[in-house]
Amino acid sequence: MKSKRETDLSAPFTAQLEDGAMLKLLKHATKSEINVRLKGKVKAGVFIFSKKFDVNETTTIDGSNLRLR
Repeated sequence: MKSKRETDLSAPFTAQLEDGAMLKLLKHATKSEINVRLKGKVKAGVFIFSKKFDVNETTTIDGSNLRLR
């Protein structure tokens, strides 16, 4: 990554689901559009330097792209 530039990355993350979230997910899997909201804190760092910041993002995804395992 270059410094002072915006870059898209893929990274693993852990999410905690609300009670009954799987039932809601199955109900919404047949819809054409689903609103997904990510809210919480992110901590990122390189070597000894790290930064924490709040995330509150909402995006719309196609329901047919949902992969239920």
